[in-house]
Order: sequence, then C-alpha cells, then structure tokens
Amino acid sequence: MQQLHYEVLIIGGGLVGLSLAKGLEKQGISYCLVENNLIAKKTVTRSLALSKTSIAILKYLDVWDNLTAKVTAIETIHVSAQGQWGHLLLEADTDEKLGVIIDLNDLQAELMKQLQHSAVMLNGSFVEYLPNTQIVRVLQGNEHVDIHAKLVIAADGALSSVRTQCGMPVEVNQEQIALIGTLILRHPHAGRAFERFTKFGPLALLPVNTHDMSIVWSITKEHEELVRQNFAVFVEQQLGGRMGPVVGIEYRTTYPLRQIFMPVQVFNNILFLGNAAHCLHPVAGQGFNLSLRDVITLLDCLKKYSFTQELLPIYLLKRRRDQRCTQQLTQFLAQGFVRIPAPLQGLGLSLLGKFSWLKKLFSHYAQGLGYVLPVEIYQYLESLDE
Repeated sequence: MQQLHYEVLIIGGGLVGLSLAKGLEKQGISYCLVENNLIAKKTVTRSLALSKTSIAILKYLDVWDNLTAKVTAIETIHVSAQGQWGHLLLEADTDEKLGVIIDLNDLQAELMKQLQHSAVMLNGSFVEYLPNTQIVRVLQGNEHVDIHAKLVIAADGALSSVRTQCGMPVEVNQEQIALIGTLILRHPHAGRAFERFTKFGPLALLPVNTHDMSIVWSITKEHEELVRQNFAVFVEQQLGGRMGPVVGIEYRTTYPLRQIFMPVQVFNNILFLGNAAHCLHPVAGQGFNLSLRDVITLLDCLKKYSFTQELLPIYLLKRRRDQRCTQQLTQFLAQGFVRIPAPLQGLGLSLLGKFSWLKKLFSHYAQGLGYVLPVEIYQYLESLDE
C-alpha cells in the first residue's frame, strides 16, 4: 500500500479546498488535495455573491486580477416584503461597496489554473480515518493510499463523509428547496439586485453581465411543484415592473438546501471547513464569504503558530463570533423574518433604511467587515477604496 506524507491534507476540491490550497502554496506549506471529481466540468451556471472582504482575500491569494472581467458589480440592493409597503435600499455610492456577482465555475476554474503543484492533487475519494495513527486512507482508482498529515482539512461539503465517519454532531434546521433560473431583460439591469420575501420563501435576483439576472428562489418542499410549474408567472409578479420589459424567464434546476452547523469543528487533527462545518441558507449570500474568512484566518494562524498544539484552539476562538453571528442572521432571514407580523415587516425595512448609521452598520457586517481579519487583508481592503 502506498504511503504519502504531507504537512496538510485537504479532503474536498471545491472552492474552499482550492482557496486553502492556494494559500498554503503562498506560504510554502506542503499539502495534498483529494477530490474524486477533479476533472469533471461544471455545466450549470451558479451565481455567487462575493463581499468586499472576499474580494480582498482573493486579491491576497493572487487570483483576483484574472477574474475582474468576469464579474458584475452590485450597485444597489432592493429589499422588500410581498404585500407590504416600505423597503430597504442599499447603494454602493453611499453605503459600503456591495460586492460583485461571479459564476462559481469561473472562480473554481481560476483557482485550479493558479495552483502550481498539480502532482499533489489526487483524483480519489476518502475511505476512512484511523484515529490511533491519524492516517487518512484514500481510494485512488483500485488502490488504497495512506496519507500521513500534521493537519487534515475536511472540506467535503454539507454531506461530509469525514464528519459522518468521525461521528461528529451537527445542528440541522428546516430543509428547503432552491429553484434556480435566469431572467433576461430588454434594458440593462444597471447592477441592481433584489431580495424579496414572498409567501413561498425568499427570492433573490442577482445581476449578471448586462441584461441577465440570476434567480434563486428558496421555498419549502410543499410549495415546490406549484412554484416550479408557475415559475415565470410568479417571478414576474414579484418584480412588479421594477426592471422594465422582461424578454424571458427560464427555470433551470432545483437543488436541496441543507442548513447545518457543527458546534464542534475539530476531531483530533481534523478541522472541518466550508459547508462541512456550516452550510448556510443562500438568502444573505454569506456561505462562501464566511468560509473564505475561515480560510484566511487559518492561514494566518498557521503563519503564527505553525502546527503546534495552540493552532486549532486559537483558530476556533478567532472564528467563533463571526460564524455564530452569520449563521444566526442567515437563519433569521430565512425563517424568522416571515414570523414577524406582516405590517411590521415593511415598517422594519423602512426604519432600517431611514437611519443611515444603522444601514451602514448592517452593510458593514454583511460585507464581513465587522470581524477581526489578518492585518494583510486590511491593506487590500484599503486598495479597493482607492
């Protein structure tokens, strides 16, 4: 049986695993990344909202410059509740920069292209973790490979097989369904995004290119068939003519929303990252942004504490507040907002917009700026304001 030795083993080659790999290369730390779908091409467009902080982190990782031509800037965000007067309007010129929209496939492809050490990327799958020896056994083709690592990163998604095998507990919230589609406009969208709280669930419209908008409608399972069959009609009703003439509305696919949170994110020398540790509802677009802040904090801790016993406890301490606050805010927007008496929903959004300091504070945290970041990231944040 083949045996390999690395400082870090990453299980999972999604955005989180690839971002961490890029950071490890930047710091000269040896790693191996295991993913059973390394060469598979993604075909379904998945729009991803990147916050100001995430852009700064990607600049630090040296992957941003080649992506700038592929992003759409968010100029305004209009938040409203169906059937209620009042709304919240966030504007890039008066509030914090509101971030950008990028196709998840473009970001993943750029990260893959940027990685230098392709020899340490194994097309294989996790088999088991041997806690007595801290060895991870991987299946590559028809052969087992034993990998010894000082630190193991489980970034293998919401249905993490590593988490299951380790018997780690998770907090699970009500599952929903996300309906994905595209809206095509006759006139340019001018960077406008919408978050609409409907009777079926939160509806997000994200600007893409110049005339397209990505649709993400999160609904309960009981409403899936009704909304899917009337997708175009219901979406246009929610727009209320705000975007001018609509050329077309296309329903594309459906995927399950699993909201989970790991109260304990370490098992021996395994650290859980990304959706394996916290899979958030897309209502606030915070999932990958939160994970990227986890990644940059771990990289900073590795720089300061290397692989000592202090590494993981200090990392967890640094990330606890951001993770919990972001998770609770997202859960409130996904499930708690609709429980507020209907007349108070619109009133609350209007009041939030009336007080500029409160609106700025809300935007500040939404951009990931309310939490402590490594000092290098602040330099890149300052460059974004120039």
